[in-house]
Amino acid sequence: MKRKSLLMVLTLILVVGTVLAGCGSKNDNGGSTASGGDKGSSSAAKEQVLHINLSAEPPTFDPAQAQDTQANTVLKMMYEGLVRIDKDNNPIPGVAEKWDVSSDGLKYVFHLRKDAKWSNGDPVTAKDFVFAWERVLNPATSPAPPYAY
Repeated sequence: MKRKSLLMVLTLILVVGTVLAGCGSKNDNGGSTASGGDKGSSSAAKEQVLHINLSAEPPTFDPAQAQDTQANTVLKMMYEGLVRIDKDNNPIPGVAEKWDVSSDGLKYVFHLRKDAKWSNGDPVTAKDFVFAWERVLNPATSPAPPYAY
């Protein structure tokens, strides 16, 4: 019984230590802060870095091939969809600033934000979304996207 208790205590220490290690950050003066910065300062730090524990390397960054939590976690941060889901699970504007739905509910027309840009500055276009969906649904895409069904 003592071994089980000791194992539980050591596991708890390891988990708590791991969680707390991710909570601190360095401020502009090189010191650590638990809240991630100096609340009195209005300027952002020169370097801003986000550290995330994924528990494993993402096997892909290809949205058509992603089927695991590691890849999907990163892809959600890399790309923005036409819509997003709010805290109440309702669709809200993402790249699309608004959308129209036909009276029969079969046709959706998305109106993209004029300021939507890729990281290189190129504008995001409807063709980008068409390309992505056609690639996923194309039987010639290899390997076959796992969620094409």
